[in-house]
Amino acid sequence: MLRDKVMTFDDFLRKGLIEYLDVNEENDAYIALYENELKPDTTHLEIEPFTLLGAVAGLIPYPHHNQSPRNTYQCAMGKQAIGAIAHNQLNRIDTLLYLMVYPQTPMCRTRTIELIGYDQLPAGQNATVAVMSYSGYDIEDALILNRASVDRGFGRCQVFRKYVTLLKRYPNGMCVSLSLSLSSLSLSSLSLSFCASQPGER
Repeated sequence: MLRDKVMTFDDFLRKGLIEYLDVNEENDAYIALYENELKPDTTHLEIEPFTLLGAVAGLIPYPHHNQSPRNTYQCAMGKQAIGAIAHNQLNRIDTLLYLMVYPQTPMCRTRTIELIGYDQLPAGQNATVAVMSYSGYDIEDALILNRASVDRGFGRCQVFRKYVTLLKRYPNGMCVSLSLSLSSLSLSSLSLSFCASQPGER
């Protein structure tokens, strides 16, 4: 630490400069949001204003322009968004996987999106919404989609199901299995896997 003249986050924790506060401790703490709001009786200062929000709420752009219940709804719906869930999606142990074919990164980004890498594995698509009346079909939360957009792949998703079968088992305990990942559209991947490997087996 002192040799390199660089302090890490853990160094600040050990020195007591940064402190984790429990929910019950916040009741007895006088926390300032910005440095110019510090007063003699202030006990803590936020590291950054956006840290007041969690990882899910931090994905919402301009949350202070929304009603509070709308932000709460988005925190629940944001976890259900479909997109690209991982870079190892064809090698996972999941037997059922839902993927969006053309996920897009958000046009409006927050600092949390950049920090957690949400733009690398996006969920959802950017849509242009026209708020207008159309003979009562779009009342309340209903939407009318453009047929040309849907035909070109808007909102297109795939369902993958993984199948594994044992091809051969050897007396020494080794086995060869076949793994298939089938989607609703086509055969996506075919791989041979070995339960144990020895030199010359592959």
